[in-house]
Amino acid sequence: MKNKLAHIGLYWLVNLCRLLLAMTFLFSGFVKAVDPLGMVYKLNAYFEHWGVLFKENSLILKYSVVFIAAIEF
Repeated sequence: MKNKLAHIGLYWLVNLCRLLLAMTFLFSGFVKAVDPLGMVYKLNAYFEHWGVLFKENSLILKYSVVFIAAIEF
């Protein structure tokens, strides 16, 4: 009986964690889709920190943001 209760509790815990992870990815993808230009600036800042320089309105960065938002959705 004790083992069955532990199994049921673990089942609900795993499903709760899956739901939270899914909500995180959906929210993140939604935010990136709503403000793609802001994400372009952030991505450019990340790449500048690593020493990779792009122009301010680079098509590579714009396509990368759209791709990342689509993958997260």
